[in-house]
Amino acid sequence: MSPIKDLRKQWIGEKKLCKKGGGSLVFGDQKKMAKRIIRSFAKNDLVTLCAPPQWGKTGVSLYVSYIMSQKKGIDPSNVFFITAMSDRSWVQQTKSRVLPMWRKNVYHRNTLNSLEARIKRMKEEKKTYPGKDLRRDGAKRSGQTKYKKHQDPSDLSNPL
Repeated sequence: MSPIKDLRKQWIGEKKLCKKGGGSLVFGDQKKMAKRIIRSFAKNDLVTLCAPPQWGKTGVSLYVSYIMSQKKGIDPSNVFFITAMSDRSWVQQTKSRVLPMWRKNVYHRNTLNSLEARIKRMKEEKKTYPGKDLRRDGAKRSGQTKYKKHQDPSDLSNPL
């Protein structure tokens, strides 16, 4: 089965499970925020989503990842979920909320060394570098140097 077909199958399966349990895989506000993020990516903007605990960041990330894979040509195996929290239960909670194909792609700040090693292996295996597809639509020209175009990288008051 192709990665995209597998993605669709898992998405539909997880939606059914959530609906059966009386919930939703992704809620309306999460979809709205995800669409804003996708539009920003299309403009090669740098995006950071900051929100309080339990707001729905994982749902937003899940929907962005699904749409970017489904409609924007991102290889689903190149999608990674990285949390700043180093609590193992937090990682397990995140893994339980993403699609089965992405559960092995959940990392936290204390495991970034293993993510780096994995990316190196992927490169050696001549697989696509995670994020390369995101740069495909023009970001190669500008997205990789966004911070360099600012006098001070911490000054984002005048975004590109």
